[in-house]
Amino acid sequence: MFETQNENQKLTKEGADPQLTVARVELNEAHRKLSSLEMELENQKSCCEDTVQNQEYYVRASIVVL
Repeated sequence: MFETQNENQKLTKEGADPQLTVARVELNEAHRKLSSLEMELENQKSCCEDTVQNQEYYVRASIVVL
């Protein structure tokens, strides 16, 4: 009985190792994609902030001219 349990545990562990490897690869890929999206979001945010600052500058310049 103990031998059967031990064999079952070994089989379960052997089956889990490849699954764990696949899960790690998928997790690393998801992390890479998330990091890439965070960088893209920061770039877009920065671009929008620059656009708003430029628009504010032109509005102020227009008011001074008027």
